[in-house]
Amino acid sequence: MKTVNIMIVGVGGQGTLLTSRILGGIAVEQGYDVKISEVHGMAQRGGSVVTYVRYGEYVAEPIVEEGHADVLIAFERLEALRYAHFLKKDGIIICNDQKIEPMTVSTGKADYPEHILETLKENHRVVAVNAMEEAKKLGKKGLVVTDKGMIECGLAKKVTDILEKADIDFFVWSDIVPNPRDVDIEKGADFAIEEKIDYLIAIGGGSAMDTAKAIGTIMTNGGKCEDWYEGNLEKPIAPLICIPTTCGTGSEVTHESIVNNTKTLEKDCIWGPMNSVKVAIIDSQVIDHLPGKILASTGMDALTHAVEAYVCKASNPITDALAIKAIEMIGKSLISAVENHDEESLENMMAASTMAGMAFGNSDVASVHSISEALGGFYDIPHGVANAMMLAPVSRLSIPGATEKYADVAKALGVDTTDMTSERAANAGVDYIQKMADDLKIPHFCDLDIVNPKDFDRLATTAANADETEDNPVEMTKEDFIKLFEKLYNENK
Repeated sequence: MKTVNIMIVGVGGQGTLLTSRILGGIAVEQGYDVKISEVHGMAQRGGSVVTYVRYGEYVAEPIVEEGHADVLIAFERLEALRYAHFLKKDGIIICNDQKIEPMTVSTGKADYPEHILETLKENHRVVAVNAMEEAKKLGKKGLVVTDKGMIECGLAKKVTDILEKADIDFFVWSDIVPNPRDVDIEKGADFAIEEKIDYLIAIGGGSAMDTAKAIGTIMTNGGKCEDWYEGNLEKPIAPLICIPTTCGTGSEVTHESIVNNTKTLEKDCIWGPMNSVKVAIIDSQVIDHLPGKILASTGMDALTHAVEAYVCKASNPITDALAIKAIEMIGKSLISAVENHDEESLENMMAASTMAGMAFGNSDVASVHSISEALGGFYDIPHGVANAMMLAPVSRLSIPGATEKYADVAKALGVDTTDMTSERAANAGVDYIQKMADDLKIPHFCDLDIVNPKDFDRLATTAANADETEDNPVEMTKEDFIKLFEKLYNENK
């Protein structure tokens, strides 16, 4: 009787379901002897294989060794990537009930190849082909700006493979951090200028796209990042193709690049109509690989963009239409996208993210962003997490300045506001936003170990001086920000 070794990564409710299907499909129908090794979360067990299963019964027996697994089951594709070296050369990977053929790559070891999964569906090839066709129009030599995560999961390679096949000359720049720093951007710009780069292709989330826009700024305008923080660009940035791989930032359709100023530890912005992307390629297939926590924080980031664009003082009828529809789509789709990764929800989230970007890019954001940029600049907290954490608390304070609009937000999110006053409906909407954040496991301000009350004065000063604070529905002073920080810091204490 043939033995089939199966490795499962991230066992839970879905693990039980998929294990049953595998046991039913292989063991019962084909009579195989099935041996299953289970990998627990890396934080809990250091990523080690800790249990062994035979015929569905847990027993203490030796683990599956590297290169010996016939099947690897994973529920997040990046998890599969971490453990794919346990696969045999002809092994298969199953993610969310879909069989995915592994791709062999060189690891630099003399005799042992590492097996990693091909995370992209055939539709991802369409994204790469579109990028190649647009690149041909923009010049002879390109710079692909992406992060190491996009390289590891294979998405960047999907694009670069197509570029290579088309004999397009390009380099890859991946020196990117979550909150793009001026020094890193300037290194990238120096490299692009030295190599006589004609155009850029950004693959990734807001960090990759903002980095690419800032590099493009220096390529055509010269100088350093700090020379272009006043909306004073003299020339359009270098031609840029953006392929967003998160459903949050909207940077592919905005006219600004957020830069972490390493001298002041604050965030600055290169902005203006000349800081615009040439081509944006939006495809929900590229976010199918994202871990749930990234979908959660970037999705809440998109919601923040839409809500603030709608309620801020700079809103207008056109941006209102985009923002309120984005809010509606996010309300219907974000939880499902995170929990189920279903196609419809992912499509809605990608579209909503872009719509929210168009909305705030042509109106403004408000005090949620004032705080998130202060936190990101000083503590290096990811932008999406900071926005998600602050959206409900700041909205609650801002209701008196835009009560009817916050009531509209509640309705768009699906809250039943029948027989409610506008004020009550507005507060119910904020309650719902907080519940969404909690359900998505967004941390609270008081949960962050890095936060120190001694920093509140500095953070409040930065937030109060931010341009977007002027467009918040209600006035917020430095003292208001300090009080909010103190309240949130002492929450549940």
